[in-house]
Amino acid sequence: MWTGHKIAGFVLLLILGSCQSARVGKQVNTKFTFDGYIKFEALVNDSIKGMFIYDTGASGLLFDSTFVSDKQKLIREIDTARIGGAGNRGYRKIKMIRNSLNISLGLHHVSFDSIPIFNLEAVFNEKIAGLVGNDFIGGGVLHISNTNLTLRIDTLANSEKYDTCIPFEFERERIFIRPKIQLKGGPIVEPRLMIDLGCTDIIILNTPYYNKIRGHISDVIDYTILDAGVSGNSDGGEFRANQIQFASYLIPLPVVSFSKDLHGAHSNTYYDGLIGNELMSRFDYAIDFKNEKLYLKSRKGYQKPFKSTVSGIYAIKDGDFAIVKCAYRQFAPYIGGLNIGDTILSINNQPISKLSQKVFDRKFGKDNEELRIEFRKNGMSRFVKYRKGQKI
Repeated sequence: MWTGHKIAGFVLLLILGSCQSARVGKQVNTKFTFDGYIKFEALVNDSIKGMFIYDTGASGLLFDSTFVSDKQKLIREIDTARIGGAGNRGYRKIKMIRNSLNISLGLHHVSFDSIPIFNLEAVFNEKIAGLVGNDFIGGGVLHISNTNLTLRIDTLANSEKYDTCIPFEFERERIFIRPKIQLKGGPIVEPRLMIDLGCTDIIILNTPYYNKIRGHISDVIDYTILDAGVSGNSDGGEFRANQIQFASYLIPLPVVSFSKDLHGAHSNTYYDGLIGNELMSRFDYAIDFKNEKLYLKSRKGYQKPFKSTVSGIYAIKDGDFAIVKCAYRQFAPYIGGLNIGDTILSINNQPISKLSQKVFDRKFGKDNEELRIEFRKNGMSRFVKYRKGQKI
C-alpha cells in the first residue's frame, strides 16, 4: 500500500451510475496525477470542472456529496438506493441522482443516470468531484502511461508499443486475470484477481481464497481498517510471497494483503481478490475492453523490492487532532491500547494542532524514529511509545 492507508477493495455491489451513451472521439493524451490513485480533470455537463478518480473496480459514475452540494443546478431528481461493499455486514441507504449528467474528457463524452452520492472526501482524505468506472471508457481502449503520467481513451490498442499481451475475462463489467503467486516454502497458486485501479495495494485476497491457502502462509501481520472503502470497517492482514508472475514478468517478494471479512465485497467467491495500483504502476499498459486484452510494457525498475508500509498504525490529520484509521495488532500501539477511531492529541509532545500536514506525514513516514503518542480513549489521555516498523 502507498501511504499506510488501506482503501480495502473499493468494490460496490450495485452498478454505479447507469451509462446511457458514450462517444469516443480522436483523443490526445491527458495528464493525470498519481498518489496511489489515477486522478484527472474532466467536465460535468460541458461546463463544471471536477477532479475524478478512475477505478476499474467500479462500472459507472459516483459523485462526492460535497461536490454535489456546491453544484445544486446539477440535480433535478433525487432518490434513495441501498448499497453494500467491503467489510459491510448489510446494506445502507444512500442518495442517488436520477437525472442524466454528462462527463467529458476532451472529445470523449459519456452520459450517466442513477448516480450514487457518497462522502468520498472522507474516504480519500481530499476533495474530489467523483469516481468513474469502466463504463466511462465506452468499450474503447484505455492507454495508461505511468512513465509520462498521461492517459488516453482511443479506438485502437497500438499493440506495437507494448512488450506483451494477455487475455482477460470481462464479467460483470470488471476485468479478471490469473497471475501465478509463489508462496514462500509453499505451492504456486493462481487466484482469479480483479484489476482494481481504485485499490492502492499490490494484491488483496478475498476471505474465502485466503482461508483456502492460509495453511501454506507464515509471518502474517493482522490489522483492522476504519472506513474501508465506502462501507465500513474491515479486518485483514498481509504477508510476503516469494514471487508473482504477471504475464511474462517475474516480480520478487510482493506484499500480499488479505481480507478476513465474512460479509461484503471481500467475501465474494466468483473472484479471489484484487490487483491494485502498486503493481500496475510498474507498467505502462492498454486495456482493450472490446477484445478483452491487456497490453503491458514494463517500466525501469519494475522488479525493485516492494516496501512494506506496516507501521503500527495509520492516522489521518483532521484539524487539531488525528484519527486512527488502521491498527496493526502485533505492534506496540495496538497492544498499548491505541485502536481504530481513537483520537491522537500529540506526537513527541508536539500538539497535532501545531503540526503542518507535511510534518505530520513525515512523522509517520520515517522509519526507525521513536514516537511518543498521546491519545484520548474513553475521555482520558493515554500514552504509548513505539518505533515505526518495529514489530513486537
